[in-house]
Amino acid sequence: MRAVLMMLGVVLHAAYIFSPDTEWVVTDPQSSEFLNVFSHYMRMFRMPAFFVISGFFSIMSLKRYDAGTFLRARLQRIVIPLISAGLTLNVAQLFYQERVMEGRPTPFLDFLLHVFPQRVLDGGWVQHLWFLNTLVFYFIAAVFIYQLAPPFVEKWKDSRVLDLLRRRCRFMLVLPLLLMGWNVVEHYGHGWADTTLLCGILNLDELAIYFPYFVLGLWLYVDPKLQEEFHHLAPWEAVAAVLSVIVYSRFRGAHGFHAASLLQHYCETLFTLISTQICFIGFRKYADRDSKLFRYLADASYTVYLFHHVCVVILGSLMLQVTMMPELKFLIILSSSLLITLTIHHFLILRIPLLRFMYNGK
Repeated sequence: MRAVLMMLGVVLHAAYIFSPDTEWVVTDPQSSEFLNVFSHYMRMFRMPAFFVISGFFSIMSLKRYDAGTFLRARLQRIVIPLISAGLTLNVAQLFYQERVMEGRPTPFLDFLLHVFPQRVLDGGWVQHLWFLNTLVFYFIAAVFIYQLAPPFVEKWKDSRVLDLLRRRCRFMLVLPLLLMGWNVVEHYGHGWADTTLLCGILNLDELAIYFPYFVLGLWLYVDPKLQEEFHHLAPWEAVAAVLSVIVYSRFRGAHGFHAASLLQHYCETLFTLISTQICFIGFRKYADRDSKLFRYLADASYTVYLFHHVCVVILGSLMLQVTMMPELKFLIILSSSLLITLTIHHFLILRIPLLRFMYNGK
């Protein structure tokens, strides 16, 4: 499931090119309302589901290994590919944007000495790798939670309040209120949290928004009763999902701090949670089996995600002058990017140990 969610990043970024509501690296003048809506709703659940999975497997690993071994293994898998991709693939993409897309005749050496350092300082080098930075902080937090939480878990595991929240996943009605609390902080802080710090390594907004999903993953692993409830969609959730989409669509784009905006945020988060649960149910039912294809794609997903961004940017920019249905352009960019990145994984990453270490952390 985690591999599929990562590879969906290729789909999402290819769709962004034709989405008029999204400011991305490449914007095609031939937009598509279908791809606009499609990318918007995919974005709502993809990363939350990814962080729930990450939290789940974090606790699983911490139960098998000590904290030091866990952090060494996780940081190797994250930090080394982050640095390698940031200093090679993202440099190549930024240079392509500088020379081809923006038409500046900057020599490569001048780009490295003068332009790229500025991109490092303002966090522009991170691009699609932002979630790796976020995972580093979450994994460190997971170690502390694992060490400190047992007394609280033992005390609260049989409480009536927790049982009420757990049953039929009613906690989903409460969690959006917590995330709306962060919106209040942002509103009165005038967006102070949505600022990249430490050269793009830290973004407080991203850290706060996705942390509840990571914690939900931790909770799912340690609470078998919640797992059982999470694997079945309650009747109220089906109704709530439909109503959330209707209400969210009605108030989509509402800004400010008023009833319509708060209702929009609540419905968006509720739909995100239910969509994440549906992902879990679907993968458990249809993909929870041993398969050579699934194992191969799971192994290739990291390479595909790291390499796809520069491919989508280049292919998208080359297709700007082509007159064609945007949906067909999207399919060409998507299929070509997947083919290129899977070829790189199969013929380079798997065969050259240095590249596998650099881009897969293995």
